[in-house]
Amino acid sequence: LLHLSGEIDIYLKVGEKYSEPGWMVVDSYDELHDKVQVDSNVDTSRVGEYVITYYVVNSRGVTTSATRIVHVTN
Repeated sequence: LLHLSGEIDIYLKVGEKYSEPGWMVVDSYDELHDKVQVDSNVDTSRVGEYVITYYVVNSRGVTTSATRIVHVTN
């Protein structure tokens, strides 16, 4: 289980800094917190919706993912 801390949808104004709220991973086989990969293209200098995808694979090959959306507005 990959649980995102904080809000799933984050709203920022152009120029504000994005601060990652973090995540928690629960797996009955492995300790995975440090193995989470984050795919992000957040650009707070431009208006838009940016998707951040978090994913992790355990030693049995099971992939778990979660998604957060950052909304950058004027």
